[in-house]
This record gives sequence, structure tokens and C-alpha cells, in this order.
Amino acid sequence: MSPPKPYLTAAHVRLKGAALRSLTNEIARLECECDALLGMSVRIDDNTDREPDVLVRCGPRLADDADLVPDPIIIADVITGTSGSADRAAKLADYARLRTLKHYLVLLPEQRTVVHHRRTDDGFRTTCLREGVLELDPPWITLEVALLFADA
Repeated sequence: MSPPKPYLTAAHVRLKGAALRSLTNEIARLECECDALLGMSVRIDDNTDREPDVLVRCGPRLADDADLVPDPIIIADVITGTSGSADRAAKLADYARLRTLKHYLVLLPEQRTVVHHRRTDDGFRTTCLREGVLELDPPWITLEVALLFADA
């Protein structure tokens, strides 16, 4: 069973939109075969689906009637208010089970920080960025941290 959706604030929605725009713009600039998608679910196991705020998948375009993304490479979640650290830990544990996932981004608007969990051979390596450029390799996307929080 999927967890209930948290209450969304205007700040949450703005930051989610900024992440989608930044990823979409980078995909267009790179002219790569990837899609940035909003509101799509990923299947963790037979009993659990998650709906990240934004995700990126690469490869042939999904069918128009697809309602699950089988192979996300990037997942971004905005964490505000009461969704807090317990939610973050549970999501990271679930998303780590997705073999295709290379990057899990947690956007914290109050701190204007991106927590980047990057898959390595040994699990996930975590870095926190308040400024500068976030490099998501693969698929070779770069994001300006300041642009993500410009409207937050």
C-alpha cells in the first residue's frame, strides 16, 4: 500500500515546478532521449508504489497510457513541513531498491539545500549543496542549485 499524499504548500509546488523546468531544459539542451515527468508513480514492490515529485527516465518514450515508470534514473522530492526526516529515510530505503535509479535528490526549501544521494558500487554517497552546480552523471545533466530555489 502506498503512503498517503502529504499536504502541499505553494512553496512545495513552486520548487517542484522549478525542478521540472530545470531538468526539462537540460534534457532539451542535451538533445538526449530522456523525459522529465511529474506525478508518475514508480513500483517498489508488489505492495508499494511511490509517487515522487519529479523523475527522469531515459530510453524510448513511454506509451501514452503508461501510469508507472519502470526505470527512473533520477528522482527528486521536495520535503517541506511535516514530511520530515522519517519520510526521507523511508523514501531513500524504497528508492534504493530501484536498480535503475542513479540519483535521488531531496530538495529542502527552508534550508535552500539539495541533498544528493548518488548510487555508487557500494550503495549511495550523499552530498549536500547550497550553491554551485549539481552534476547528475549519468545522464550528464547539470543543474544550477540557485535556479532551483529562485522562486522558493
